[in-house]
Amino acid sequence: MHFQTAARLFQYLPKHPKDALTATELTKRLSKCFPAEKFVLRTVQRHLNELSTSELGPFVVALDEKGQPNRYYLDLSKVANWMMTEENA
Repeated sequence: MHFQTAARLFQYLPKHPKDALTATELTKRLSKCFPAEKFVLRTVQRHLNELSTSELGPFVVALDEKGQPNRYYLDLSKVANWMMTEENA
């Protein structure tokens, strides 16, 4: 995933568990914010999976509720720690 893609997702993901979004809701939010671009649900799901299983993070927390689609929110402390690493500075 490109850094710009991750940064865009970081910007539009909720920061608290109570505001967590499903991949479908996030796709709709991104499509509304960037109407000139085409956001595909499957691609957003892949990015969320990558960000929630990253060895560097995980940057995104997936809330798993039985019988419901996963909801995602951003773990700000993980993102901040990653941004402060020597490689990224």
